Amino acid sequence: FIQTTSLKYGLMENFQGEFRVPVRYEFDRTSNTDQTQEDTRSDGGIGDLDISFSRQVGWEEGWKPDLIASVGVKTITGEPIYENDIALGSGHWSVRTSLVAAKSSDPVVVFGSISYIHSFERSFDGFGKVAPGATVGYSLGLAIALSYQTAINFSFDQSITQKLERGGEEVVGSFVTSANFKTGLNWALNERTSVDISLAVGLTEDSPDMTV
Repeated sequence: FIQTTSLKYGLMENFQGEFRVPVRYEFDRTSNTDQTQEDTRSDGGIGDLDISFSRQVGWEEGWKPDLIASVGVKTITGEPIYENDIALGSGHWSVRTSLVAAKSSDPVVVFGSISYIHSFERSFDGFGKVAPGATVGYSLGLAIALSYQTAINFSFDQSITQKLERGGEEVVGSFVTSANFKTGLNWALNERTSVDISLAVGLTEDSPDMTV
């Protein structure tokens, strides 16, 4: 369970800052192969704080879409997996960049994005120097307005993470390819409040089976 509180603030025209505070809770249940023993563990707390800035760099005109570029930094405030059975954070500072495009054709909005994340090397007791692989991702989707209050959306996203290195050596099995198909419903209750419900289904072995 991840509850994220975000503060977005317009710093100037077409320029916005965002600060995110994730609070995480995880519960694991494991059993051995003959099902004679079962162990449970859980942990919760603040994850990795995140700050980012975004700016609109293109405006929809003719065939051209709206374009929003952003850059962000993720901290190491969450407890990493190297120091606990359950990770509340990655344990690594990271920088990410992204470009989002959106094009409207009433009542449909088509959108897409590309992103890149670089995580920095860090040393941990008992593990030595650990360098996570870079992540490249993209997404494609569309939203359809059913009425002034209700819209549905469909999207596909994929991300590829290069192998993690430990002590200068690549870790076998750490190459990750994640892909998801998502669908959702947005219902505007009034001018200030809306409800957004979404379901994602994992399409690769590295993806969660289902996310709500």
